[in-house]
Amino acid sequence: MDEFERAIEDLTQVIEELTDDAFETVRNRGTEDEEFRSIQTIVNHVVVAGHAHANHLRVGLSSPWSRTEVPLGKRTASVEQLAAMVTYMEATLDGRWVMPDEEIEAVQIKTRWGPTYNLEQMLEHAIVHVYRHRRQIERFLFG
Repeated sequence: MDEFERAIEDLTQVIEELTDDAFETVRNRGTEDEEFRSIQTIVNHVVVAGHAHANHLRVGLSSPWSRTEVPLGKRTASVEQLAAMVTYMEATLDGRWVMPDEEIEAVQIKTRWGPTYNLEQMLEHAIVHVYRHRRQIERFLFG
């Protein structure tokens, strides 16, 4: 969870340094995927995916989950949405901060994109997902 929070902090820092216009500017006109046209749409994708990762964990842990609607937000609202997503992930893991390896490996999570992950693999995927899109944003900004 510490690494997930760090990944979100790193992404948030990049976003906070932008103007609203820079955040919303369409940068990838060539893509057919609406989620990757601007920094704004990428951040929205990260927030939606973060909730989905937490929900995958909740299903694997037999915990209640909820579908979260995340409207496309302005820069400041997007930072708040990222923070709320971290809070949701923390609540997902509440009471499970220390688990034996056998228990972690016993949690099997069938993803909608194909593979089956254990608890640790899903958390690692969630972390790398944030970093992948932070790097995508940095490439938009700095080449």
